[in-house]
Amino acid sequence: MNNQDFDHGPITGRLIDLLQSVDRPGDYCVGGRLYEPMPQVTLNGVETLSFPVPQAQIDALIDIAERAPYGKGTTTLMDTAVRDCWQIDADQVHVTGHTWPDTFEKIMNLVSKGLGFDKEQLGAKMYKLLVYREGGFFAAHRDTEKIPGMIATLSLSLPTLGEGGELAICHGDQETVFNMSAREPSELPYAAFYSDCLHEARPVTKGHRISLVYNLFIRSGKKWTGAPDYTKLTDKVKACLADWKDHGKTDKIVWLLDHSYTEDGLSFDTLKGTDAAVARVLGEAAENAKCDMHAAVVYIRETGDPEIDYDPAWGGEPMIGSTITELYAREEHLENWVARDGSHPPFGELSIADGELIPLDALEDVDPDEEELEDYMGNSGPTLDLIYRLAALVVWPKAKTLEIVASGGIKNAVSWVATQRDKVSDAEMRHLLSKLADRWPTRKRDYRDYNLPEMLRLLGTTGNADIATDFLDRIVVNHYGGSANASLAILLPVVGLETARGFLSSLIKKCMLERPKEILSLLTLIAQNLVQAELVWRDMLREAVQSAVLNLRAVLEYSSKTFSHEGYRRLLTQVCKFSRALTDLLR
Repeated sequence: MNNQDFDHGPITGRLIDLLQSVDRPGDYCVGGRLYEPMPQVTLNGVETLSFPVPQAQIDALIDIAERAPYGKGTTTLMDTAVRDCWQIDADQVHVTGHTWPDTFEKIMNLVSKGLGFDKEQLGAKMYKLLVYREGGFFAAHRDTEKIPGMIATLSLSLPTLGEGGELAICHGDQETVFNMSAREPSELPYAAFYSDCLHEARPVTKGHRISLVYNLFIRSGKKWTGAPDYTKLTDKVKACLADWKDHGKTDKIVWLLDHSYTEDGLSFDTLKGTDAAVARVLGEAAENAKCDMHAAVVYIRETGDPEIDYDPAWGGEPMIGSTITELYAREEHLENWVARDGSHPPFGELSIADGELIPLDALEDVDPDEEELEDYMGNSGPTLDLIYRLAALVVWPKAKTLEIVASGGIKNAVSWVATQRDKVSDAEMRHLLSKLADRWPTRKRDYRDYNLPEMLRLLGTTGNADIATDFLDRIVVNHYGGSANASLAILLPVVGLETARGFLSSLIKKCMLERPKEILSLLTLIAQNLVQAELVWRDMLREAVQSAVLNLRAVLEYSSKTFSHEGYRRLLTQVCKFSRALTDLLR
C-alpha cells in the first residue's frame, strides 16, 4: 500500500519532520487513586498500622521519627519555614501483605505508562515514610539523585483523617495538582513525577498526611535525559500550522498513528507510547494556532483483481491470493470521531483528499484488517476487497469546521452546530446558521432529509428572524414534507406575524394539493400553540385555515384519481379529523 503521489510542499514536509522527531512518550507526572486491599505497614517500635491511621499511632510514629531536612546545593539544612514534616528511614518501615505485591505492581504499571517507560524498565526503592501534621508542608523544590539511575519520585498516601496537603508539580509553564488525601480504609492515592520537576507539598489544613515515598530508577542503568519537555517543539509545530492555514495545499492534516486501536477503544486516554506524545504536542500546537484536533479511524477499502497462482502443483486449480494485482476502486474516509475531551462529535464520514494523509510512508507495509473475496461468478473472474482501519489525528482550522463537516453532508453539519449552541456566543451562532442556510441544497433532485427539524429548532432559539425567514422561503416551501411540523409551529412566532402569514399562504398554494393532511396537521399544531395568543395571530391563522379549506375540493378530486379506494378513505378521515380540531381551537 503506497500513499498517493502528491506535492506536499515545504510546509507539510517541515511538519512531518517535526512530528517524527517526537521520540519520547509519556508526561512529566502521573497520578490517581486505587481502591485495593491495603498492605500491612509495621515499623520498629510501632504496632501494625490501622486504616485510617488513628491519632495514637500517629503520635507513636512521630516519637520514632526525626525532623525532615532539605537540601540546598550540596548542603543539608533544617528549617521549618521551608519544610515542616517528620521522616522515618526506609529500613525501619516494613510494607507486606498477601495482596500488596499485586497492588504495587498495578501502581508501577500505571506510573511506567504515564511517564513513558516499559513496565519492566522502571524500578522502585522505598526512601522514607513522611508524616505531616496540621500546617505541615514542603516548599517548592527539586529532588536530588538519591540512588544510581534515579529518574523520578513516587508518593503513596496512606488513609488518614486529614485535609489539604496537595502535591503540586510544575514543569515548564505547566502545573498539575494531585489531591493526596485518603480517608477510606482501602483508598490509595499515588503520584509520580520526574525528579527535575519543581514540586511542593502544600500545607495540611486539618489532621495529618502520611506518605510512603519511593525513588524510581531505570533498571537498565541507561543515562536519564530528564522529563520530556516539548515546549520548544510545540512552538515550532504551532508556527508550522499557522503557515499551513494560510499557504497549505490541503484542508485537513490526517496524521496516521503508529499503534493499532480498536474502534471502541480509540481515545486520547488510551494512546500508546509515542502516539501519546505526538497527540500532546500536536494538540497543544493546534489549540494555540486556532485549529481543532480530533482522533478518528481511517477507513480504506480497495477493490480489484486478486493474485492468481496457476501452479500445476495445485492440480490445475487456480490458487487465489490475498494481493490485488489490478486496482478497480479505492474508498477512503474518516469515521468514529473522538474529541480531546472524550466526547464524540457528530461529524459522520468525511472523505480524505489527496495529500491529506501523512507521513508520506504511513501506508507502506500495512496489513489489511479484513479480506472479502468474491469468487468466480459465471464468466466473471474473482474480485478481492481489502479493508484497512487505522487510527489517526486529524487537524483543521477552527474557522473551517462547518465547511469541512458539511462536505460530508448537511445533516452532520446541523448536528455539529447544535452541539455548539451552549459553547459559542449569539453572534457566532448566527454566523454558523447563516453559513448552514447558504449551503442548503435548493434543487429538488439534490434534496434529502438533512436534519431539517433540528435546523428549524436552532433558528427558533436564536431570534435571528431574517435568516429564518429566508430559509422558510427558499427551502421549506420548496421541499415541504411535513416531517418538521412540530419545529415549524415553534419557529413561526419567532419570524413574526407578517412573515408567518406570507409563509403559510405560499405553503398552502404550493403544497396543499399533494400534502393536504400534513398542512392541516401543521395548522392544528400552530392553533394549539396559539390558544392564549394575541387576537391578530388567531386572525392570521383563520385566514390560513380558510385558504386551506378552499383548496380541499381540488385536493379531494386529485386524490380520488391518484389514490386507491382505501387510501382515499384514510385521507378523507384525516382531513375531517383535522378540520374538526381546527374548528374547535379557533372558536
